[in-house]
Amino acid sequence: HFRTQEPRERIPGRCLPPTQAALHDAAKKPSLHRPHSGQKKSNLCRRSHRIRHGCTQRQNPCSTHRPDPQTRPCPLEMKITFFCLLSLFPVFPFLGAEDIPLIPRRIPPQGIEIPEEVRNRLQARLSKAAKSPERIRNHPDVAVFRKAVRFALVNGEFYDKKHFALADKLLDEADRRAASLTEGETPWTSAKPLVVRGFRSKIDDSVQPYGIEVPEKLKLNRPVPLYVWLHGRGDKTTDLHFIRQRMSRSGNFAIDDGIILHPFGRQCIGYKSAGETDVMEAIEAVRKEYRIDKQRIALMGFSMGGAGAWHLGARYADKWAVVHAGAGFAETARYNRLAKENFPPWYEQRLW
Repeated sequence: HFRTQEPRERIPGRCLPPTQAALHDAAKKPSLHRPHSGQKKSNLCRRSHRIRHGCTQRQNPCSTHRPDPQTRPCPLEMKITFFCLLSLFPVFPFLGAEDIPLIPRRIPPQGIEIPEEVRNRLQARLSKAAKSPERIRNHPDVAVFRKAVRFALVNGEFYDKKHFALADKLLDEADRRAASLTEGETPWTSAKPLVVRGFRSKIDDSVQPYGIEVPEKLKLNRPVPLYVWLHGRGDKTTDLHFIRQRMSRSGNFAIDDGIILHPFGRQCIGYKSAGETDVMEAIEAVRKEYRIDKQRIALMGFSMGGAGAWHLGARYADKWAVVHAGAGFAETARYNRLAKENFPPWYEQRLW
């Protein structure tokens, strides 16, 4: 009823007395602040009332004394005002400054031209899949395949004409898994030896792929070791091509007593920042799906993967039973032969 009463003078920080109509309406309703029969209002009760309602009046609060919504900003208005003010802050330091040039694209390199027929066919399949039930299309073990194809289309990540057929192959696998999920089945969770799976990242809620190798004779009814293999640099090894590798061939490290995990690590960022987090989240994803002995987790890698093994091995030393770093650098400045005057800002050096 306070929204319909006549306008009144606003006094910041004060609860204005309600009108006669408001008193009449409020008297018909029980009050949360009305004391029990025979109970007197204490000073503490009055103070609590004033604090709760932002009231500066010293008199006893009556049962109908409530703050006027018109004297306080609406929560939505406060949010809009806050974000409008916030949007102004980044502008001031750059007033009068020249436009910042775009960072040239280096990794991954630009791919070949995509024929219109191929683009339309792949886009049609992705659009059709987007209409499937959310539970199916957003399942990480399905979504990683479609995301890989979508990124390849949007970012131009096809480097050979035969890669167009690879995109269809990944979409076929996504469709098979979606059909299995519809029937309540997940056959790939017990597949051997090469399996591609996915998890949803806590960083940006994106789906990220990982590959595993499960030896044919390995019994999974007991905890087994986990061997984490960090791949080397591959400028063209985007989602599409990483998944192709993990679906078709084993890695460089052959074992028969445990599971090998191949994290994607967001391609080629040296397992720093989001790449570092992805490795740790991939490990947790595997531990949720398979019986892993947490006391026997090994970290390994070669080249860029070796550098990642040094970095993660030192940063999370309590997580590993052993760390093996092959041809991996540990000193970023020395590896890149950077003179001190060419060092990047301090906050970027913290990522080294």
